[in-house]
Amino acid sequence: IPDGGIKILVQGSGKARVLDIVSTNETLQARIEQLRFEPLDNETLLPQIRSIKAIAEKMANSGHTFSPDFHIILSKMQDPEKIADFILSHLNLSVEQGQQLLETESQQKQLELIYHYLNKEIEVAEIQEKIRANAREAMNKAQKEFYLREQLKAIKQELGEDDGEEIDAMHEKLAH
Repeated sequence: IPDGGIKILVQGSGKARVLDIVSTNETLQARIEQLRFEPLDNETLLPQIRSIKAIAEKMANSGHTFSPDFHIILSKMQDPEKIADFILSHLNLSVEQGQQLLETESQQKQLELIYHYLNKEIEVAEIQEKIRANAREAMNKAQKEFYLREQLKAIKQELGEDDGEEIDAMHEKLAH
C-alpha cells in the first residue's frame, strides 16, 4: 500500500490468551493458552441466538450496510460461536468494545453483549433516520410555502390585484 506499508488479512482459528511474548531475531513469538467456551445446552443458547438473528435482520432491513449475502449466510449458520463471530465482523465497535468481547470467557455473556451492541446500533440508526426525516419535512415545508406564495402572486396578477405597497417598497429600496 502507499508509503511502503503492507496490508495483510488474518483470520483467527480460535481464541487464546497470551502467556508470554518472546522476541528473537526480529520475530515475535507468543506462548499461548487456548481458550474455549464451556459448552452450554441449546435451551440456554437458542433463545439468545434467535434474538440476535432477529435484531440483526431488523438492522439489515432498516438500511444498515451489511454485505449483500448477510441474510443468506446468517440464516444458514447454526453454531453460536460462528454466529457471534460473523455478526461481530459486521459491527462498528470501538477498540474497547471489541476487547471486552474478546476477553469475555462466557459464551452466554458474549451473546448478551452482542445483543446489547446490536440494540445500540439500531437506536443510533433510528435517531439518524428521524433526523433525516425531520430535515426532509422541513425542506418540503419550505418548498411548499415558496410554491404557494408564487401561486398566490400569479393569482393576484391575473386578478389585477398587484400589491402596490410591495412594489413601492421595492422602488424605495432601489432608490437607496
